[in-house]
Amino acid sequence: MTGWGTIDGWDIDPIGVQTVLEKVITHYAGEDGKGNGGLVKQAGQFAQYVDDAVAAALSEPIGIALGEYAKAVKPELKATFHKVHSCVKGATDATKAYIDGDIKMAEKAQKRAVDAPSPQAGGKW
Repeated sequence: MTGWGTIDGWDIDPIGVQTVLEKVITHYAGEDGKGNGGLVKQAGQFAQYVDDAVAAALSEPIGIALGEYAKAVKPELKATFHKVHSCVKGATDATKAYIDGDIKMAEKAQKRAVDAPSPQAGGKW
């Protein structure tokens, strides 16, 4: 799809975008893309990690601090997940629109070529 042309100076390689997005999704949601691995799985286990750290510390002040830390970062973790999801969706949607734009441009050019008047002998239209 590379080499189809540009839209307003853009030249996007849809296959390249797809490759990058697949890597991002794998790191984000795991090999299956369903949250069974990657960052999603790690975040899902975050509470257990904090609980394990509290138990290992054997210290009430450390336990309280870890609990407060977990509570403080929870909104940031959620925001991170929403941001990654939004970025992947935005890149996907933008690439699809780019491809659709190229196809529409090609269709318009083809229609203009078909609808153009036939050349006359002597180079006159």
